[in-house]
Amino acid sequence: MYRSHDATVRHDKVYALLGLCADDPKASALEPNYGLPWSDALKKGTTYILGGKCSVQTWPDTDIAVIKGKGWILGYIAQVRPRSSEDDQAYVSIQFNHTAEWSS
Repeated sequence: MYRSHDATVRHDKVYALLGLCADDPKASALEPNYGLPWSDALKKGTTYILGGKCSVQTWPDTDIAVIKGKGWILGYIAQVRPRSSEDDQAYVSIQFNHTAEWSS
């Protein structure tokens, strides 16, 4: 769905995730700051999304990060189907654990 869009700057991946998490896409949870090292931007974004109850470890010159924390697994993505070949939208089926199923 979105993996075909290449980010030219690693920060873009973090700020794009923050945009997907926002209820109001025009209201930014964290202002993009490209002056920060990528590792700091990732730590700030992860802290915002997960509430600060996790640790983030990164390495220089790589896109690899280890994020450790505790939480509940609510479900999993059961299926992703492209809506059409003309756009990047997709149908997503989510299977929740011990709950009803939801699809978009």
